[in-house]
Amino acid sequence: MLDINPANSLQQVYLASLDNPENTLGGLFNPETLRIALGVSIGKLHPVGSSHPVLMYGYTEGVSLPLEFYFSVQLLKRLGPTAGLDLTSYVNWFSSFCYPSEKGGSPELLYFVWPNVLDMTLVVEKFNAEYIRFFHNKLMASAVKVSVDTLEYRMTFKDAGTQGTDGFQRADAGLKKYYGTGGRLKFGR
Repeated sequence: MLDINPANSLQQVYLASLDNPENTLGGLFNPETLRIALGVSIGKLHPVGSSHPVLMYGYTEGVSLPLEFYFSVQLLKRLGPTAGLDLTSYVNWFSSFCYPSEKGGSPELLYFVWPNVLDMTLVVEKFNAEYIRFFHNKLMASAVKVSVDTLEYRMTFKDAGTQGTDGFQRADAGLKKYYGTGGRLKFGR
């Protein structure tokens, strides 16, 4: 992968495998936007003879983050000879979060940081890659767009006060013991 300095002003976001923190990727100019979606499950009781349903809070769903990354050989060449120009390696890196690393396991968790905006542990729910440009003289892609739909992986209780102060900069404290240890997590634990 591309070796990127986190202090580099071009780098907008930082992504890493929670199981293997050395497996990282810096997003240059990527993504251009960040859409955070959060849902609330509301139960509706329908008492006989009532003019309206009684609403009851069920739970707050996990944060949903659709992310889109764009990689171009032309842009990467500007970074110098150390830039990773094989676009398939970026496609493979993102798609690897859809497969378990061992039989009976679950895919690795994705640690995502957008400085001053978001710090979260995610599960990749859906992956798409679109090769959008090709060199005319070779059968090589010159640009690729990678899209991943992700969900927040959370183990600890979040309340309104914590959300009000921490917002979305809240990598789950229950997972902190796993950061940098290669700890194996199973979904649903």
